[in-house]
Amino acid sequence: MSISNRLIPVLCVDTTAYAEYGEETFPEESGDGVFALLELENSVQCVARSMVIISRLDIDINSPTCRLAFWGRIQHAYTSPIYATDDGMSELKIYKTKEREGVVERMNDPHTVIVKELFKKETDIDLFCNLEVVLSTGEKGRIEGSFGNSGKCKVYVPDGLGEGAVELLDKKKRKEGGERVMVRLEFKRFLFDKKKQMIQ
Repeated sequence: MSISNRLIPVLCVDTTAYAEYGEETFPEESGDGVFALLELENSVQCVARSMVIISRLDIDINSPTCRLAFWGRIQHAYTSPIYATDDGMSELKIYKTKEREGVVERMNDPHTVIVKELFKKETDIDLFCNLEVVLSTGEKGRIEGSFGNSGKCKVYVPDGLGEGAVELLDKKKRKEGGERVMVRLEFKRFLFDKKKQMIQ
């Protein structure tokens, strides 16, 4: 039996609730418990809500180390051999938080900037349209679409750029090697979503 490291630190079984993916968890941080998706090499018989105890059989039986890994109760069993690609898995709203960072190349007008290095040339920027970004100078904007074919995008700032941002984006100062205005994008992507949609 292999134990997946997909530990899901949530406090309810509600499949409509969002749950953040975690590489690992610690007892002092787990609160009332942690939900985990276990992937078994072979099928086993189990009863819903029954208790299971997971042991680390790879540890030498003569070792003084405790071989108990964790225990818990079965919440749901997936019986399809292709469960990971089954539609049933999409009900699990497990997400990973993604971050990207780019830099403002230039200001088109007080409400619009052109951003580079946020996406690769081959990225379909249309998938990111209307997602919110935050400038290092504090302004919030949203991605309007691509600009050219090199991975650049256009960002609209509803409240307009502040004096600090405008000053940093002054052409003369940028030529003199002044401070750059960075752009940060954060979004959530669900593990089992076939459409690979992104939300914030």
